[in-house]
This record gives sequence, structure tokens and C-alpha cells, in this order.
Amino acid sequence: MDALNLAVVESRWWKTGNCTVKGMFDILAEIQTGSPVNYHYEMFNNTASLREIMGRLAADRKITNVYIASHGDKTGISGAAGNDDNFIPRNALGKLLKEATASRTGGLKGIYFGCCLVGNAKTARALLTPPDGNDMGVRWVAGYVEEVGWVASSAIDIFFWNRYYEVSRKHEERRRKALKKGIAIRLHEAKKVQQVARFMRRFMPGAFRNLGLRVYIRDRAANVVEIGPP
Repeated sequence: MDALNLAVVESRWWKTGNCTVKGMFDILAEIQTGSPVNYHYEMFNNTASLREIMGRLAADRKITNVYIASHGDKTGISGAAGNDDNFIPRNALGKLLKEATASRTGGLKGIYFGCCLVGNAKTARALLTPPDGNDMGVRWVAGYVEEVGWVASSAIDIFFWNRYYEVSRKHEERRRKALKKGIAIRLHEAKKVQQVARFMRRFMPGAFRNLGLRVYIRDRAANVVEIGPP
């Protein structure tokens, strides 16, 4: 794998001092690609900056998924330092994502929220409803419906993404073998994430039951389907 098809987009956590999720994704990239720089990282502070970032990422065919790390609540996420003026409600998130993915030139498929509380069904529906009734837009959303601690959620998040790339690698091996036989196979992004979520439900059910991890996909009939809890 040359590089992860992942962008990590993070807000500043506190007004004074700051942690960052970047270190754990450096490790993930090192494990999966042999280099800690083989993924995209940047920071946002409000709706305007996130809209600009998502527009660029959605147009980049090398980026398939985005991990958003910030404070959150049941109705949206916070920009820089949790300042109320920088709050981004889920309807604004849905709008900016639909604007970003309305073009068929990009390849953005999934959003994972490393945030408290925002990973509920209302947020999923706001983000997964395709723009203008067509079949574009993101195909899956993941996040937490409970307040989560930094260490516990980080462990879950990095496990999710490591498993995601393990599934991706296995599929790529099967695809290459099939091509040698003249057979073309494809694993759709929503199906891939479904496999990851089902594995995690068996391997670490507490992530779903205690921390409230939720994964949603949009099926071919444009229905929002929840995967979890066990």
C-alpha cells in the first residue's frame, strides 16, 4: 500500500495547551505503508474552514475517507477549542458535505467522527441523504452516541482503521488473483465498512455497548442502515 486513502481533519481541543490525534495516525501509516507521513492531515476551526477543506478533499480521488476529530454533542461538532462561536450543527455538516461531494470527480465515501455524542441516527441521516436525490455523497458514517474518554475512544478508532486496511489489503489480493483469471471483482466501500463493523462487534462488543460506537451505511435503495450494537 503506497499511502492511506485517509484524511485526518482535527480541531484545536483547548484554548491553552493541546493534544492531537496525529501521533496515532502516524503509527497507523507506519504500520500499513512503512512511512508515518503517508496520509493527509490538517486542522479546521469553524464551518467556513471545514467547508473549504472538505471541498478540496472531495475533489482528490486519492482520498476516500475522512476522520474528523473534535469536541461534539448530540447536534453537531465544535471548531477550535470548543468555542460556541465555532460550533457546526449537523445540518450545516450535511450541507457542506453534499456541496463537496455533488461533483462526480471525487471519491469521498466515508466520515468517521472521533467526537462525543454526535454519532447518532439523526446525524447519519443528515450526512447520508444523497444531494438532489442522486447517488452521490458519502456512503457511510461512524461515531459515538456516548461521551467518550480520549484514551478509550482513541484505542477504538485506531483499531477500526487498522482493521479497515487489513480488509482492504485482503480484498486487493483477491482482486489481483481474480484478474489473472479474467474476472473483475469489486468490494464496495459500504460493504467493506460493514465487514469491519461486524468484526468489531464480535471482537470488542463493549465499544458498541459501553462507548456507543455506531456505524451507518447507505444501501442501494438510499436507506440509512445502522450496524450495531451487538
